[in-house]
Amino acid sequence: MVFRTNAHLSILSFSTAAVVLMASSMIHAQAEDAVGEFPILRRTAEMTPVRVGARRYSAVQARVYRGAILRLKKTGMARGCPKGWLEREGGGYVCAANLKKTDETEPRPTARDLPGILDGLEAWKVIRGGSRFFKRVKDIDRRHLYRFLMKGSYLMIRESLTRYGTDYHRNREGWWATSGNTVKLDPPIMSLGIETTEGEIPPAGVIIEDEVGVWATPDASGQQTSTLERWSTIAGVAGKPLSVEDGWVEIPDKGYVEDDKIARVRKFSLPRNVLKKERWIAIDLKEQMLHAYVGERLIRVVPCSTGIRNNTRPGRYRIKWKRRLQTMNLRRGHLRVEDVQYVMYYDRRRSIAIHAAFWNNDFGKRKSHGCVNLPRDDAKWIYDWSTPNSLPEDSENFHCQTDKGTRVIVFN
Repeated sequence: MVFRTNAHLSILSFSTAAVVLMASSMIHAQAEDAVGEFPILRRTAEMTPVRVGARRYSAVQARVYRGAILRLKKTGMARGCPKGWLEREGGGYVCAANLKKTDETEPRPTARDLPGILDGLEAWKVIRGGSRFFKRVKDIDRRHLYRFLMKGSYLMIRESLTRYGTDYHRNREGWWATSGNTVKLDPPIMSLGIETTEGEIPPAGVIIEDEVGVWATPDASGQQTSTLERWSTIAGVAGKPLSVEDGWVEIPDKGYVEDDKIARVRKFSLPRNVLKKERWIAIDLKEQMLHAYVGERLIRVVPCSTGIRNNTRPGRYRIKWKRRLQTMNLRRGHLRVEDVQYVMYYDRRRSIAIHAAFWNNDFGKRKSHGCVNLPRDDAKWIYDWSTPNSLPEDSENFHCQTDKGTRVIVFN
């Protein structure tokens, strides 16, 4: 009798505890759902696709690399994802199977996509003779070469050191390159972009050489009246774009400068099929200038560098694919360009993109293998301004039916 009573009390105690636990869970869940519209924070456990719809085969609009923190909310949908789909703040859906719990309290990108990831690193160029490249210290000891880097490769270096009498560079990923045939690059130009507000006359040109002489007549044997510093801008005059005659450009109220020392800002008319309030990008191959337009209004212009062998082809394109950070490999990886930021592919068939170029300080001149080079902050501005839309947590973005990508029109 006593035994049965104790058992009965034990069952009651267990039931009471279960009820309390369930009630606590419900209160916690209600509290979670009550905190903002997107109350859930999760860490990506692997490369995570962000889909347009909460379906397994819905189009991928973005990829988020491992280690990012996303802000989410439940959808109650589980088709194609047994653990359920979560809607992401800012748009799109992710499968809960790719996510882990986190103690962090704010969304953020993965470590390799943080804005300052290259701060404190030095840029080096591989020159004639090349460099031997190893993945690990023990590969150096075993003489297990990963790759031979050809002249023209660019490395982002965190430290330099000596091992067994040989000097090495160690890059951001911890890989090792012999430093004998490398040279350190000058600090990169961060921005040359010029923004124009509505109603403001855009600049007429940008000086792209050091100490450019201004002459009273279009003749270098005549009288020089003044000099212009590199990257100084020439103020625009309403309805009077700068013109070229016999290799000379006349600057109003100043004189003449040689055409190859100035990048002129040439106004482009609204192309066919472009809407009056649509964002689009014009690339002027002759003047080596990139323009950002909204309809007919020029809102930003920046000197750029396109293909040195005229291999940046004229045409009408759209930005199809964005990557926030990419190491580019040519010639089966023997020509390596590390940590290229803000990459926007518009001609994917030929792998041509707009991107930042830390190795280039000669904007306004042809310089690249075919891509459109920009200073870093200008590339970031175009990256954030253009579509496909990109959130700070996104590592990659893709065009889709609902986000076709900003038009890029390359003019000869």
